[in-house]
Amino acid sequence: RQDMDRELIKEIFDYFHDQSIPFLSVMPGARLALSMIQQQFRIIIITARRPSARPQTLDWLRDHSLPFDELHLTDEKTGVANNLVFAVDDHPGHAQDYVKQGIKVFLMDQPWNQRFSAGGVTRVINWKQLLKSFHQKF
Repeated sequence: RQDMDRELIKEIFDYFHDQSIPFLSVMPGARLALSMIQQQFRIIIITARRPSARPQTLDWLRDHSLPFDELHLTDEKTGVANNLVFAVDDHPGHAQDYVKQGIKVFLMDQPWNQRFSAGGVTRVINWKQLLKSFHQKF
């Protein structure tokens, strides 16, 4: 039973990384928020996508005119976290790892992170709220 679950999960991730990235939508307010944040900070995108998804991810970011300065594809997000001031994530494990390194986190509210809370983490429901919270903290 566990092997079947792992195989199904692998198939889902393979499909996502190979097929669906070009069709993902942009969260409302993301472009504006990132543009405003980029006026003060460099934007380093660290995603847990597989390295093979780099071309599709770069195309997607450019096609949607999302500002960024660097792109890293790794499941070890905090390994790239040198000099980060804050992070935006929706995964509780990644958020916790950032907090352990003293990095403030804006946690995008999602069904899978409802039970997670930690000091140094500000839960936000969208980019508009993130931007408002960002201006209060920085």
